[in-house]
Order: sequence, then structure tokens, then C-alpha cells
Amino acid sequence: MNGTGRLAYNWFPQKTFQRITLSSNYNQFTYFTNEGFIIKSDSGIVGQNVETKDLQFRKIQGKIEFELKRNSLRDAKKSFISARLVSVNRSILNTDLALFKYDNTNDLFSEINFRTLNNRVINPYSYYINVQQHDDFVKAEAEFNFSFSYKKKNKSADIRIFAGQFIYENKLQNASQYYFSFNGNNDYLYDQVFLDRSKVSEDFLNRQLSDNDGGFRNLTTAAPAKQMLSINAKVPLPISLPIGFYADAGISSYVDNFNNGNRGFYDVGIYVPIMKNVLEVYFPIFISSDLNQLNYGQKISFVFNIKSLNPLTAAKNFNL
Repeated sequence: MNGTGRLAYNWFPQKTFQRITLSSNYNQFTYFTNEGFIIKSDSGIVGQNVETKDLQFRKIQGKIEFELKRNSLRDAKKSFISARLVSVNRSILNTDLALFKYDNTNDLFSEINFRTLNNRVINPYSYYINVQQHDDFVKAEAEFNFSFSYKKKNKSADIRIFAGQFIYENKLQNASQYYFSFNGNNDYLYDQVFLDRSKVSEDFLNRQLSDNDGGFRNLTTAAPAKQMLSINAKVPLPISLPIGFYADAGISSYVDNFNNGNRGFYDVGIYVPIMKNVLEVYFPIFISSDLNQLNYGQKISFVFNIKSLNPLTAAKNFNL
């Protein structure tokens, strides 16, 4: 059974806070289907008559969010303090040389976040600071976004700056998904919606990216990083056609085969915002040599931010 659910309660105190929201989420989805997959039985015999299972994840989240008091309901600036506890149970296929078997992993994450957004009509901006804790690590990250508004309606040049740093780590060499990535696809908290999360297909769907971490708009072969600093820019042309240029640049302290080092990366290209910040396609022109190990078709990528289409989220961020 696959699905998602959310239960929330809002109350509006008279002082200090504009709103307090207490919520609980439950998500369960299949991220890999073993239909027709040949595996080994306990006796070592290869065949398709052995029971197979779909690989699933289950996520339970509890969250409390405080919206700070605004001077007026018409004030475009909003600030939030939130804390959440996330439990992730994931089934995995353990493929050693003797047999294939199914295991389950259970992880617990805690997180505290402060964010501000100003949805003013001209030059809106937002920023956040986030600290996340797990048994094996503590890491902090910050992000700043600024839009330079054009005279033409609904067009702006967008700048994003991201910085991430591990404060504490223990036994993470074999768990690189927790490190920062330039593509931002290490979605171990299952916050995003990916059309091909397991990357089992070789078509266009497995090149979906997200706006996390380094925010690069092309798939990279860069190693995961303990420290990261990046800047991303999108500049639409001031014409009626939905087309523009994008550029990403970043530097990281990477983790590669148990060695540490520092590297810089960049990419430049053309993008087509079919729906701004919802569905955008990216075509690279220049890519740093460290990222240039794929053929051109494999470098074309897209962002499909399905969660931004949630009408409840849109209503929450609406200004009078």
C-alpha cells in the first residue's frame, strides 16, 4: 500500500506568535519493484521462483512550527522557527556473494530550523538556517535566495547561495548519502517527490534534480562533501519566450575513497522554465572537466517541484 497523509492543528495566540502549527505526517511508497528480477535462493540456486518483495520506505514525522508575530497581516515578511523529528524505515536488498536477502534500516533524525521569507512584489528574498542531528552526525546549513524583478510581470533573475558544514561525524564512510551533494539528490529524509527515485530507468525521468545542497542543474560525478559552498543563478531573457541562462559554481571538501581534498566545479547553460520554480529543463553549454564524464543527452536534466503545487502550501504563504 502506498500513500501519504498529514494531520495538523493551528492555533493563533494573542501575543508573540502569529500562528503555532502542530503536525504529523505519514508517507509510505515503493521505490523499487523486483518484478521479474532474478535472485538467488538460500540454497544458492539462481531462478525466478524465489519470493521477491518490493522495496519500500515508511516515514513518520512530527513537527511544530512557530510563525513570529507580524506588525500587520499585510506585511510581506514572515519568519518561522520549527523543530521536527523524523523516523525513516527503509527496506533494502542486501546482495552479498552467497544470497540475496531483505533487510530493514531504521533511522531517527531531529532538526531545528529558522527561516524568513519576504514575498514582496519587487525583489523578494528568503533565507534559512538549519541544524540536523543523527546518531552518527550533526550538520548545519544555510541558504539565501534573492530575486531581481524585471519590469515584465512574473520574470526575475534569481540568485541562490548555499553553505553546509559537518559539525560532528562518526562512521560515515559507508553512508555517503548523508554528506552534501552538488545535485542535492541525497534525499534520505524523503522530503522530495522523484519520478524515478531508484534510478532504475535510463530515460529522461532519472535526471530529475532538486533545489537542495549545491543546487547544480546538471548531474555530476563529484564526490560527496563534508563542507560545501555554492552559488546558483538563473537569468531569464526579457522576452515573451520562456528561455534564459543559468550558471552554477561551487567548492567542496570532498570524501572520496576515504581521502579528503578540495575541488571547485561549475556549469553554464540554457534553461526553459515551463512553469517557473515548478517544471524547468536545463541544457548545459559549458561544464567543468570534473563533471564532464557523461554524453550530452545524459547531461540534460529537469526540476519538477511537485510539492509546490500543493494548494495548502500556497494558501499558507499567501499575502493579503
